[in-house]
Amino acid sequence: MGEDMLYRGAVRAWAEGLGRRAAGMGPAKARELILGEVLENPAVASEEEAVWAAMVALEVALKDR
Repeated sequence: MGEDMLYRGAVRAWAEGLGRRAAGMGPAKARELILGEVLENPAVASEEEAVWAAMVALEVALKDR
């Protein structure tokens, strides 16, 4: 259980960083960046994790809009 939480925390930190990178972009470019990065990241092992990581990144990217 501890390893799973550590792994999920690492993926969350990565997704938050991705969201910060996408924050200054327009919607189409931000979506392209987030989806491309999430789908290419080997640490994102399942469709469920990919959706979750993309949602975290989008939440951060849209936070101050």
